[in-house]
Amino acid sequence: MSYYSWGMMQKINGQGKQRAGSHSRTKKSFLYTRKGIYGLLTAIVAVITALLYLYANYGNILQNIKTDGEQSVDKSAAFVRFIDVGQGDSILINSGGAAVLIDAGEEEYSSEVIRQISDQGITKLDVLVGTHPHSDHIGGLDKVIEAFDIGEFYMPRVTNNTRQFEEVIMAAAAKSLRITAPIPGDALELAGGLMLYFLGPVFEDAGYINDSSIIIKAVFAGEGKQEYSFLFAADAESLAERLLLENNADIGAGSGADVLKVGHHGSATSTGRDFLAVVDPAYAVIQCGAGNPYGHPDPGVLDLLDEQGATVMRTDLSGTITFYLNWGGADDEGRYIITTERGG
Repeated sequence: MSYYSWGMMQKINGQGKQRAGSHSRTKKSFLYTRKGIYGLLTAIVAVITALLYLYANYGNILQNIKTDGEQSVDKSAAFVRFIDVGQGDSILINSGGAAVLIDAGEEEYSSEVIRQISDQGITKLDVLVGTHPHSDHIGGLDKVIEAFDIGEFYMPRVTNNTRQFEEVIMAAAAKSLRITAPIPGDALELAGGLMLYFLGPVFEDAGYINDSSIIIKAVFAGEGKQEYSFLFAADAESLAERLLLENNADIGAGSGADVLKVGHHGSATSTGRDFLAVVDPAYAVIQCGAGNPYGHPDPGVLDLLDEQGATVMRTDLSGTITFYLNWGGADDEGRYIITTERGG
């Protein structure tokens, strides 16, 4: 593993007043009869009982709310969350023992990324990855670095002459973070039975920044437990995909990756037929912005995913998407409990 650093591191209105001067006899209000008083007391007791129940069970009730209303979720379960950052990438991984963030979208989404992390009670990111120096991936990284303790920080060697890139380097330098450039074959074993395998960058060339992306396969496993696998293709395009296949990289690990983070927001330049056949995902997640000017995702890519039998999920339609690991699920459909921010 090689290391390097850069230089800059109705208001309610009562209408019950009696008309002035009126002394006509009326029937006694039901409220002041014995039955009325008894009924009122019964209702008060019922309300108090309900409030006490809610107070005592508030945590459990919240824990069992699922955003799409289909199935309860154990919020302590390990998960992979594809954060909606518009036309960009940001992925939070929580193994139950370690936290990993891959990219942070554009700078304007940094507060949302930070909120998503903080809401999990996370104060330290064991691993932070900037897959490549384009602003839709690293624009919010400097704010993340400032907000949390960071363990390992990974970026490819390729640089970019942009303000966002420089701000990331300066934020890292301010906290004396060493930036590691991974090479294919590097692996990290993290708590909670999580392994990260670095499959790319397969090469590093400033003229091909997308194809110089860090590509990661995450595998969750544990003693006596089945494996769960995710392949995060960043913005890798056809060249990087071809080199991965030629280098016999462990893309599928036998049966393939359960979930593919589709490369380059579903662009026509990524997710080739051969590559997709090897990965053979049950689910494909596309992170892209609604109404983006690039036409992502490309209809041809959607057709290929459909032919492969992958269930496609998109942040432009569903918002933030979370895959909770369901260790008791035996089949493809039961292996994950999937929640979405909104329908679509």
